[in-house]
Amino acid sequence: MRLVFSGCMKSNDDFDQFMKAIALMMALTLIFSLGAMAYLLLREKPKLVSTVKEVHQVVKIDPPKHLYLDLKGVKSGILVKDVYVSKHFHEWDKILKLGKQFKLTRQEWILKGVTSYEFPNLHKELE
Repeated sequence: MRLVFSGCMKSNDDFDQFMKAIALMMALTLIFSLGAMAYLLLREKPKLVSTVKEVHQVVKIDPPKHLYLDLKGVKSGILVKDVYVSKHFHEWDKILKLGKQFKLTRQEWILKGVTSYEFPNLHKELE
């Protein structure tokens, strides 16, 4: 015998329908979760192609709230646009000037034939 909540379920048939709906929702959630985990495990991951330490020149500064830079490798000529520096970099104008050069570590990544660049130690190397 099942307990029927007064005012919520009128009969045992309503309770059975409710439990079937809950079981279906749980099964769909499990299937979705397994699919999402499989996607995350099987998707193509970016590959690190190279890490170089090179002198880069500041060619563009885009303040004020979020600070972005365009950096150009002096030796390689590689131009990396819109490098995010910081949200709160209050004294950027004392450190960064157009044309100023910094020795920075640049990583080259490739994913699905598209090359991207990252500066993993940017904050330390700009100081």
